[in-house]
Amino acid sequence: MEPQMYNGTVHPEVWLNKLKLFCYQKNITVDENVLRFCKTLVHPSINVTEAKTFNEIINIIKSDISFESYKNSVKRKLKRLKFDNNKFKNEEEILKNLNEFQQLCYEAEIKEFEEQKRLFMNALSTCSIQHKFICDNLKKINSIGELFKFFDQSLLKEKIFNGSYIALKHVATGKYLSCCGDIKYQEGSKCPIVFSGQTFPVLNSTWIISTIDKLPNMHISEPDPVFYGNTFYLFHKATGKKLDIDKSYKSPVTQNTEVSITSFKNEIRFQLIATNSANNNTDNNDCILSKDIITLKNSENCILRSHEITFTIDDKTYQEVIGHNGRIGGNDEWCIELVDDDILTVESIDKNISKIVITVL
Repeated sequence: MEPQMYNGTVHPEVWLNKLKLFCYQKNITVDENVLRFCKTLVHPSINVTEAKTFNEIINIIKSDISFESYKNSVKRKLKRLKFDNNKFKNEEEILKNLNEFQQLCYEAEIKEFEEQKRLFMNALSTCSIQHKFICDNLKKINSIGELFKFFDQSLLKEKIFNGSYIALKHVATGKYLSCCGDIKYQEGSKCPIVFSGQTFPVLNSTWIISTIDKLPNMHISEPDPVFYGNTFYLFHKATGKKLDIDKSYKSPVTQNTEVSITSFKNEIRFQLIATNSANNNTDNNDCILSKDIITLKNSENCILRSHEITFTIDDKTYQEVIGHNGRIGGNDEWCIELVDDDILTVESIDKNISKIVITVL
């Protein structure tokens, strides 16, 4: 690395730090000698001969008109800055984007957060998940640190598509909407039970979302996203049966509407509509995103709910899931999550291993 003259195309503090590094590498460690050397690398048009400290050199350079031109140049670069949405799954590219933005703000000496926020949002595509997520949370964001935090959170957001494997986590209790195909209600419909089970997603808590009343074609290369305000069905992955909120039967404990799975077809009753709990959104221009907090209701306005009340079948306890027509509350909130195929594969392998072990014994 060779020392560079200060030429007005770099921030003076960045230039000075590089110069210090060069001096230290050459064993020039006395500040007075480093300072003298620095002065020789500033063009005489910027008079630093009287400077006695590094800070004085920096202040003199910053007072020159060339520094104002430099800052304006960096501001123009910031306005042209665009983040590539296609690289948001590449961790290295994400860090490069954030670091570049921070460095440009520093070099343009943009310290006002509102201006930083405006420039950051301008760098995001207006149709991106990241732009929408941050816009929805703008009132909560009051610093560049919080802005980056919500940007990080937005990277967890992915669109829910027709045919997506999903799980629904009950927000209040942290348990996932589940079903055991071979365990049935002892009263009511006597169909397989639906309950809130494990606190982590498993095969029995995996559902396939479909915009038609049958399992979707899983081999479509570009499936359609699922939107708020539009109807869809939930098929239980392990059994292929649909989620049903049926007013004809009462739930086992609280005597609300029973929730089960069924193989009946062409029933409008099985259609579900999602509402975004964060902004009560049923606008069909917005697609449902993974990690959204939603409420679900069927065509009869029966709202899907769980709570800490339990029921027992064959000495096993299950957390009740019901439908109701009352006011929406905290127990009606579900976090919709995309399920990684790896979770299903690992569980299937575990089950097969268990069968092999049992057979050998």
